[in-house]
Amino acid sequence: FNSPRVAKFPPCFRCGRVAECLCPNNVMLVEQVANWLSFRKAWREIATGRHEWYLLVEDDVKFAPRAAECWNALVTPRLLEQCAGSPCIIRCGWQLSPAYIDDLPPELPEGIVRMANHCSVLNRAMAQALLDGSDELICATSDVFVHEAVALQHRNFTVFPPMSYDLSFALKVPSLIRPKGIAGDDPAHAAAVKKALRIDWRSIRAWVHSLAWAPGFSATEAQKATGWTLARRWAELEPPTARGGLAETAVAATGGGAGAGAHCAETP
Repeated sequence: FNSPRVAKFPPCFRCGRVAECLCPNNVMLVEQVANWLSFRKAWREIATGRHEWYLLVEDDVKFAPRAAECWNALVTPRLLEQCAGSPCIIRCGWQLSPAYIDDLPPELPEGIVRMANHCSVLNRAMAQALLDGSDELICATSDVFVHEAVALQHRNFTVFPPMSYDLSFALKVPSLIRPKGIAGDDPAHAAAVKKALRIDWRSIRAWVHSLAWAPGFSATEAQKATGWTLARRWAELEPPTARGGLAETAVAATGGGAGAGAHCAETP
């Protein structure tokens, strides 16, 4: 979670802004990264599996009344054979909405995006494409990455009407990622997530490009060569030019540990 493989603020991982960002969640949560790791584990199993096609569902999936009808009409052996070998994904359902009472005949349009993490059909090639695309950096929620960033580069279909929905978004069971305020939520977890959802850029005193800890190290010569600021106390992380506005700096500090892309907050 703290490694460079996970996007950090600034900027907001959703809109790419800093001061202008209005997103209620502008920093990746531990729970969102844990969700990522679960999906990557599933994709790895699929990519190396014996079968060409897999149905991937989350544990809170709920199948709609027309699920069997839509599956039999749309997810046919002919379609699966035609799309085998190249990356392909079929979105089977998304968040509960009026679309679930649609009485029109089943159809399978291509290229229509829906956030279908809780239930989708994908082949081994698509699983490998998802692994390859997320190997270096996690910079979006898993559903946006799958269904917008990667799926649109390959064959992708969406089942209408949707076959399923997820019970956590429908407020039937507690969400373990972002609690929705229902009776079964864990109060301590909900409070922790609420506190971590958003970083207020106005609370940041200094943007630190890199932070190096060097116990007992004298950085005088390094300062002359690199222009870094040597700090022996946390208060020294705020450059004089930061007062009244934002400032950027690189810091070498005496202590223990190492990090990059850090920020110093008024109330960390």
